[in-house]
Amino acid sequence: MQVKPERFRIPDVSIVRGGKPASRIFISPPEVAVEVLSPDDRVPETQSKIDDYLAFGIPCVWVIDPDTRRAWIHSIHGTREAKDGTLRHVAGDLAVSLAALFTD
Repeated sequence: MQVKPERFRIPDVSIVRGGKPASRIFISPPEVAVEVLSPDDRVPETQSKIDDYLAFGIPCVWVIDPDTRRAWIHSIHGTREAKDGTLRHVAGDLAVSLAALFTD
């Protein structure tokens, strides 16, 4: 997705409403951007992605750590851990269970 005129970001997963996007490059924000952490990810780089997504207008950014099976929900209102085991959209109309993501 083109988050700034000179910057592109590719989240691990994007959730959109209304069917398949018209273009492979998003020029309008999806509902959710999902980043799945890898062992090589560093906090400054991950935070930079989150900041770009939120500035682009994405209402919700989910960051998932598969090693610890923890996740965080980022929005313009702040950041919180999904301690109840559910990733939720800030509008409250979309929820994904972490347990469903980590089936063994």
